[in-house]
Amino acid sequence: MADDVIFSVANNTNCFQNIYWGIKVIDDDSYQTQSSEVRKFALNKLSEYFFEEDLQIEKSLAGWPVLVQENDLPISFAHHGKYISYSFIIPAKKIRNNDILHHHPG
Repeated sequence: MADDVIFSVANNTNCFQNIYWGIKVIDDDSYQTQSSEVRKFALNKLSEYFFEEDLQIEKSLAGWPVLVQENDLPISFAHHGKYISYSFIIPAKKIRNNDILHHHPG
């Protein structure tokens, strides 16, 4: 992407198997664009694993973003200038043979 970018993902264990993340460059670095683009970026990835209609990210009571349809699954967002990123953990109990237990309708 660029030689001057450092992106890190942290976990409270040495296992990063169920951590999903993404980073990309956007055209407009205004706060409103950063905020909406990072949410769209994360929702696009989340939709690969959770097939419910209209996935929604909202702020938890504690103030961090969560995926509402998954019992408030926490999501981490970051943005700096034209860079945006997300990370989230899908708990192992929701994964069977590397497939999410949600099934695509139809």
